Amino acid sequence: MHRRQLLLGLAGVGTAAGALGYAAFTPRRDDEAPSPTSTPAETEPPAARGDPADYGRVADEALPIPVADMLNGLPKDAIRSITEPAFGPDWADLTITHFPGTEREFQTEPRLTDHDTVVGVVREGEARAYPLRVLAGHEVVNDEFHGPLLVTYCPVCASSIVAVREVRGEEATFGVSGLLWKLNLVMYDRETRSLWTQAEMVAINGELTGERLELVPSTLTKWGAWREEFPDTAVLLPPPLSKPLYYGQPGMNATGTYLQPATRAPGSPEAADFDRGQFTHVLGVEYGVAARAYPLPVVVEERVVNDVVGGVPVVVTVAPGTSLVAYERRVRGRTLTFEAWDDRHLRAGGSRWRRLTGLAVDGPFEGERLVRATDVPQLFWETWRDFNPDTTVYGDYTFSRD
Repeated sequence: MHRRQLLLGLAGVGTAAGALGYAAFTPRRDDEAPSPTSTPAETEPPAARGDPADYGRVADEALPIPVADMLNGLPKDAIRSITEPAFGPDWADLTITHFPGTEREFQTEPRLTDHDTVVGVVREGEARAYPLRVLAGHEVVNDEFHGPLLVTYCPVCASSIVAVREVRGEEATFGVSGLLWKLNLVMYDRETRSLWTQAEMVAINGELTGERLELVPSTLTKWGAWREEFPDTAVLLPPPLSKPLYYGQPGMNATGTYLQPATRAPGSPEAADFDRGQFTHVLGVEYGVAARAYPLPVVVEERVVNDVVGGVPVVVTVAPGTSLVAYERRVRGRTLTFEAWDDRHLRAGGSRWRRLTGLAVDGPFEGERLVRATDVPQLFWETWRDFNPDTTVYGDYTFSRD
């Protein structure tokens, strides 16, 4: 089989911008579109229109959020969103040439292992996986997957959120602003330069203040577990096959994450040191004004949690790939009580149900699929709490660093 030769010039790669995985801002080629030289904080987005009272609130704060209240970390587009993603069945046979044409030239062959963490999305029966080894370096992927799709990841929050890439009926393209709000990724749309918080997928400053993107259900899991569930899945390929905005020399983190597994993913050795205090992974469930967080250690210990949030019966469990999942327990007018069957299945109502997808595979409910209780995968407790200040917490769990 012929190997795809991927030229990835790394001469001039910048140094690290911080321990949390932010990419350095690096030189551009002569034929590359110019990158911004100022941060969004230096150039305020166009003002929002209409009555501020209509903008709503986010994290119990009134909109718009002043740029001065955001952490100004990097220049806009220093972390380059992917605008032309490419996909394949896996990363087999990929060869990347570094420093091509120089005496420092060398090659690497990035490979996905079953333990690599991916964001999984299913649309109209078709599955795609987005590895954190790409997302951690680019944070935003502008995809076309049965319609405009936005796939995002904030390394600081461990939050992966997917949404429809349309605003007021028009397709939008998103980039990384270089700002953080409540330590969460702040994106911008290229059409109006409005600023968006990733945790809520809402515009918090600029012309589109108050607009929200429609969430798309996604799953944070391991590549092996996802591929077992969806053997025909496609997977996002690393640059230069997937082309970032102003593609040239990627930042330090963008390069490094292609070559080694992403850190601080649930279940990784690195994550073990963070799975306490504000860095505990939780799954958040919201119904109306009710919000509840389910800490990963508690759910792992109990195996299956049958609970009620805002009057809605839910079941929370851990699926293969250390994936926290939650489903509504009402099926055909009945409220079911679930128990563990094996590592891949729950049992309720005489049927076995796939943990990762909520699909009944036998018994009286065969073919029925549970309704997801949340469209957003697990994230760090600190981020969930910051955006849901009135949340309750399931179980007797102490966040030691609060």
